[in-house]
Amino acid sequence: MNCSVFRSLQDLFFPRTCFSCGSRITEGILCPLCLRQIRFIRPPVCRMCSGALGDGTAVCRRCLRSRPAYHRLICAAHDTEPLSGLIRLLKYRHYDFIGEFLSRLLVRYCREQAVSFPPETVAVGVPLHPARRRERGYNQTALLAKNFSKFIHISFRDDIIVRLRNRPSQTHLSIAQRRKNVQNSFIASKRAKGKTILLVDDIYTTGATVNACSRVLREAGAGDITVLTVARACPEHTYGGKD
Repeated sequence: MNCSVFRSLQDLFFPRTCFSCGSRITEGILCPLCLRQIRFIRPPVCRMCSGALGDGTAVCRRCLRSRPAYHRLICAAHDTEPLSGLIRLLKYRHYDFIGEFLSRLLVRYCREQAVSFPPETVAVGVPLHPARRRERGYNQTALLAKNFSKFIHISFRDDIIVRLRNRPSQTHLSIAQRRKNVQNSFIASKRAKGKTILLVDDIYTTGATVNACSRVLREAGAGDITVLTVARACPEHTYGGKD
């Protein structure tokens, strides 16, 4: 059976459908209409939280008062459908191939925003505790970081930072509770010393997790740290210049 016949039979019995609306598609995982529903974040935004800015400043008042440990944050899109649904499938339903789609989305966004990374940059994912990783079968942030690094030709490492404690899910925690929940949860190795780090996560909510990771990376001697996430949540922090 030649390839064209096989593909025809495959399309007949196992039609490809959009992961968001269920309509028939010929390639990818989203139909063109759903793809256009992704709400990409456009400047001007705070370089520390990606909240919208309107006064010509680079950093919002909230981040000026409580400066994060990283040097820059880049969030590609808002955490709304269909993107939020894809992230849930990646994290909780073992759809690991969605990681490649989301990584390509990050590449597209960075290119559109003229964001570049020095060739010596090392991409790392926010670590999962080993028990959680065994449960999921993979660390979705490491998957994103590995794919992204491959697409833009930088290094990827999964041995620079580890999670020591298996904390409860932060989904329904307040900002203060999230900060407490990640205290003393991570440790960075000496391999971080002098490295330019790209820390990759799926969703930025309050920044507690990426800030805790960045803090231990800096303590281990890391240089510049950029945080890159697929989506940005945290509705109470929609506008970076407001409290």
